[in-house]
Amino acid sequence: MRPCSDFADGSSTWRRCVRCRKSSASARKRARKSASDAATAFDQENAISVDNVSDTIYNKILGLEGLNDDLEGSIGFHLDFCVFLDSVIEHLSEEDNSTGQDLAVANVIANAVGNGSGYSYVHKTTHFIEATKTATFSYWCNSREDMAKRRKKIEDVSKQRGTEPYIVRFPCHGQISIKVCQTIGLVFVKVQHDMLHPRPETVSVSAEIRDYITTSTTQTVPEIYQTIKEKHLDGYEHITVKQVYYWWTLAARCEYQRSDDELLSAKTYLAEHHQELLFDNEHGFAFATKFLDVLPDAVLLELMVDATYNTNKQKYELYGALAIVDGTGFPVSYLFLATGRNRPVTRVITEWFEMLKTKRLENIQTFYTDKDLAQINAARATWPDANIQLCLWHVKRAVEQKLSSRASQQSRYNPQDAHRLCSVIDEMWQPIVFHSINNVSNKRITQQICNKDMRLEIKSMIERHFNRHPLIPNSDGVFLDSQQIWNECVSEIYSYCRQQNLDFAWAYLWNEWYSPTQWTLWARSSSNEISILRTTMVIESHWRMIKRDHLYKFNRPRLDLLCFVIVQKVITNVF
Repeated sequence: MRPCSDFADGSSTWRRCVRCRKSSASARKRARKSASDAATAFDQENAISVDNVSDTIYNKILGLEGLNDDLEGSIGFHLDFCVFLDSVIEHLSEEDNSTGQDLAVANVIANAVGNGSGYSYVHKTTHFIEATKTATFSYWCNSREDMAKRRKKIEDVSKQRGTEPYIVRFPCHGQISIKVCQTIGLVFVKVQHDMLHPRPETVSVSAEIRDYITTSTTQTVPEIYQTIKEKHLDGYEHITVKQVYYWWTLAARCEYQRSDDELLSAKTYLAEHHQELLFDNEHGFAFATKFLDVLPDAVLLELMVDATYNTNKQKYELYGALAIVDGTGFPVSYLFLATGRNRPVTRVITEWFEMLKTKRLENIQTFYTDKDLAQINAARATWPDANIQLCLWHVKRAVEQKLSSRASQQSRYNPQDAHRLCSVIDEMWQPIVFHSINNVSNKRITQQICNKDMRLEIKSMIERHFNRHPLIPNSDGVFLDSQQIWNECVSEIYSYCRQQNLDFAWAYLWNEWYSPTQWTLWARSSSNEISILRTTMVIESHWRMIKRDHLYKFNRPRLDLLCFVIVQKVITNVF
């Protein structure tokens, strides 16, 4: 038994004795130290040098959506990172160390953040914790509303200037929190800016730096900025990424901008570089590349068409037409289609195809697409004898999305019509769209159409059916014609759905893929020739190259800049 004095000190009493309380406190202290050590090890592994702070901030802002060409907008950003303390101390002078090393370290990092973001920050508060030997400094954006000084105006109205303040203020709440930890050799930085407002106009640089930027427009802004620092060009000590971006933008614009009007500038640029406009109207414009003139007629037999989006500030949809030669795609034409309601998309694409046909594409035998109905209808109207070949990857993706859907299912399936086309199909078996639950009728079925294993089996059958062809014998070594192949494929997938009681799955597969009108769009057996390609990955790779190799440097580029990239960076490199 323990004495009562272990549970009281005269003014308070406890449920546990002094020994147990001290033991628990020691355990909590050890747990906190263990967690702190683990966090320190993680921070040490992910910390960066102070030389990389500006690039880190700039790349963070560059990756944001919804900003204009000047990287400004109503959105903001938050970023937490660690900096090696030694990398900052290397930049300090003896005077900095004598006046207070922690503050000097914080100033260097704040300047680096300002260089990367283009904003000016001022020191606001300092907080030092003696127990942990840490100092925390707060810096505010100089354009914050909170930074405005409220001066009392002269009462005499005639003597009031009424001029606008020198610094325009914004509700950005821009702030940098810098925590210097000397004991572990790390600096913890938190950057917050709730809106990327216009930056102060401090773009002047030395003539040497300006000349270098003008001759280096093929490099990215971070690359130019780093080179200026490495070469110690005149004024490199105070150069910012914002200044480099400003002069780089001006120099680059001379390469492609011919007018403030993006549309007019783009067409003027294309004409200067001998890219023939096929048509130009209120719904868009198209141009042909030099590949259409140099490729032999004998190889212009296969055409692949696709569209991509979010490539320019005017929100034009970009369509590309690639001539497929021995599995390789050559860009022969591009179409810019304006957005908006009630657009005659099919008519515009048909006009584009007709112009290509009159040029040199009159003998197209295979047309690759991803089941875009506007493209399919336009291709059928332009090349009625061409085989429409859908992308197998897009087919399987569409089937996966539909069969895994839990949305309310409705069927337009007519079993009697299906039976007349294929006698294997039972005209009495069809999906039940409405059923009764607890004597309450008209409840739509909303469960998943089929499970994952069944979806995998169905997609496997679709891929086998896609590859069937009259020139390829079946497993018994027998050559079947197109009609026999269709009958076998329909019978196989219908039997599987019937066996597994997948009525909705069968209704969808018949309506979208296995009815005669849909079958000819994707099955290779509907053509006399065997096409080389099974997917549209050639043009998908083409879009990936344009977006990830070139357009990633710009935030919603101008239309003329997009044309510049296509002509100078894509067509020229391929040619």
